[in-house]
Amino acid sequence: MKKEQGITLISLIVYVILLTFIVAAISSITSSFYANINNFDNESESAVAYSKFNMYFLNDIKRKDAKIEEAHNDYIILSYIKNDENSEPDEGISVSGDETINVEYLVQNNILYRNKVKICEDVESILIEADEQNNTVKIKMKIGDYEKTTTYVLEHIDIEDTESGDII
Repeated sequence: MKKEQGITLISLIVYVILLTFIVAAISSITSSFYANINNFDNESESAVAYSKFNMYFLNDIKRKDAKIEEAHNDYIILSYIKNDENSEPDEGISVSGDETINVEYLVQNNILYRNKVKICEDVESILIEADEQNNTVKIKMKIGDYEKTTTYVLEHIDIEDTESGDII
């Protein structure tokens, strides 16, 4: 008998079918992996947008003499007296004497604005509840898939500079 060497047609078909299953399994795993990465990126962008809003809002409500001027479900106006204690070096506004500054947070077309400057996009919903007697503001916001409820208290915090002993 003669020994045959090489690949037969049946074994070639079996190899092709096995390779097709392996490639299909690997492609489904990688597509699932990349879909999860995109979802993670979207969720983290929403959390970063909320943190950006939180930074601005905290800065405004912790100013000296900050108070709620007007509050509704989808916007709030805060005010404070701008003087040397409330001035920031990068604001570019020189104030002579005390001046009342209004800060408005407003959502239009799923975009959150602070005094007509865009802060966050993809704001699906916002609910603002202000209690002027207790000086608290409760904000429930949903940005993308990220939803957070935060209660803020309007109070000025004096920070003491440890080197000079001055109150900032």
